[in-house]
Amino acid sequence: MSPDPCFTRFQAIKADILGQLGSSDLSTDDIAARHGISSRYVRKLFEEEGSSLSSFLLSERLSRAWRMLGDRRYAHLDIARIAHESGFGDISYFNRVFRRRFGATPSDVREAAQLRWRD
Repeated sequence: MSPDPCFTRFQAIKADILGQLGSSDLSTDDIAARHGISSRYVRKLFEEEGSSLSSFLLSERLSRAWRMLGDRRYAHLDIARIAHESGFGDISYFNRVFRRRFGATPSDVREAAQLRWRD
């Protein structure tokens, strides 16, 4: 049995988004144009999964920032740079949604990671 073409297309769209995650100006129109489909169809694919492009982007960007804050390879980057590299253009918005999602500030996560690095 061959895979569902909608599923395959949606997986390709999500992979494309993940590859462009650091860009703070990703839009439905940009993604649709790259895949030769309508913006409406992109929104429909996310809706069928019970999500939206914006919630997917936010979740993936926050996850990327969390990983970077805890990774020694990014210890030389300040938190604002990590936020930017994760696709956030506004540091205060980043701090607010990060704390809401993880129950800790980016600084708390970085400090906990630094303690682990010393052990």
